[in-house]
Amino acid sequence: MIKMAGKLIIVEGIDGSGKTTLIEGLRRLGAFDYHFNYSYPKEAEMFQCGAFAKGEYAASIRIFKQLLQRDYTIVCDRFHLGEYAYGPIMRGYPEFFAKKIVDDTEKQILADLKEFEVYVVILHCNPITISRRKDLRRAVSYTHLTLPTNREV
Repeated sequence: MIKMAGKLIIVEGIDGSGKTTLIEGLRRLGAFDYHFNYSYPKEAEMFQCGAFAKGEYAASIRIFKQLLQRDYTIVCDRFHLGEYAYGPIMRGYPEFFAKKIVDDTEKQILADLKEFEVYVVILHCNPITISRRKDLRRAVSYTHLTLPTNREV
């Protein structure tokens, strides 16, 4: 069991880059106490979603600080940096708004968590590899959806 006490580890990367696989490996090693997976309300309007994201990041940082003060290690499956891509592409708000969310969150992390160890792991991946992983996931999910063919009707 590997225990890394009192650290915040943010794992960033595009879909299919291996974030969940890395975090699952760390979980099996017992390397962290809490796993945080950020999501946003899919039904929200563009700027509501941005405001939600900004508020969620601020609230999460306050929670992180409380846990870090207790010497816990937290792993985040994506956090604020994804807003650079996902804000404009998935949520439809302008780049300047995404940049503001990221910049404000960075400032808050630096101000509120300065006495703790904070690591950002950015996973890069070849687009062809990601495409193959997504194809494999689709094939597996279709396999799970198929009904047995030997049923009597």
